[in-house]
Amino acid sequence: MKKIIVLIIFACQIASADSLTNLSITNFFAASSTLTASGIAATNYLDTTRNTQVALQFEGYGSGGSSNTTITFTFIQSGDKTNWWTAPFALVWVAQGTNLSVAGTNVDVGAFGYLRPYQVISTVTNSVTNSAAFPLSAILKSDRRDNAVTLNLNPVFGGQFKTIASAGGSLTEASVAGTYFLPLGDAVGITGTGTLYPPCLIHIVGADYPTINGVAAKLRIRAILEVNDVAPTGNFTFGLYPVTRPSTSGGAGLDIYAMGTVVTGSNGATFTVPAADSQGTAVSADFALPADGVYVIGIVTTATVAASSHLHVSAMLQYHNN
Repeated sequence: MKKIIVLIIFACQIASADSLTNLSITNFFAASSTLTASGIAATNYLDTTRNTQVALQFEGYGSGGSSNTTITFTFIQSGDKTNWWTAPFALVWVAQGTNLSVAGTNVDVGAFGYLRPYQVISTVTNSVTNSAAFPLSAILKSDRRDNAVTLNLNPVFGGQFKTIASAGGSLTEASVAGTYFLPLGDAVGITGTGTLYPPCLIHIVGADYPTINGVAAKLRIRAILEVNDVAPTGNFTFGLYPVTRPSTSGGAGLDIYAMGTVVTGSNGATFTVPAADSQGTAVSADFALPADGVYVIGIVTTATVAASSHLHVSAMLQYHNN
């Protein structure tokens, strides 16, 4: 019985066409025979992790009169060189008698990073000799420099909270129930009443907080409330408020600020009847950016602060994209 000798060589092109590494496997076939995966070394694979496509080519001579019979080389792929995808693709070589015959195909690498021969099926009835110049070979194309990794920066740079503004002040005994704004470390000021101490004014412009990876920026308020030896009575709720200047905006040494309606969703940080000597923390839920404008962090109290009680209050306005 005549034998068909096929030399199977993978050539791995790393940088250029003349930079080749051969894996050199020689296989002997009887006419009309099949070489299965068990007869092909598992280590005979091609690393395509940094490439988008691979070109496969085979040249051979038929030594007899047969033509239009084939040798079919099938291949499998893997992401880890251990578990191989069992739906192979193929390169089919057609014998042309004693003439040189060339077969080639182009394969998209896709998600799998490694390639190896899986099966060789010959239907040629006469011997075939491979071309010394181009046995079965592979040419890697188009370096995939990102190594098929998609980077989502949102969890790292968009998910963390960033502080826009910090404000704080004190509430003293006999401070009546009302809506106050937080200053920059002085006594809190009440809406519509002249104050010596400036509020912590926050200019919000939506364009400063762009959408990241399709996720819009959101705000929140994180607050702290400290109480001395005497409980203050009542509840304390923080929120974000638009602020304007009335037409009569303060006499000598005083400025008046008018606080508008609390921004929807911002007033979730609440302290209910805080105890003496307590240190409390609270945070609102995330809320959407309000319309462009000037804002303050405010605090609503529900009762007059008890005699001898004293409170320090502070809050941060923060944002994130997540």
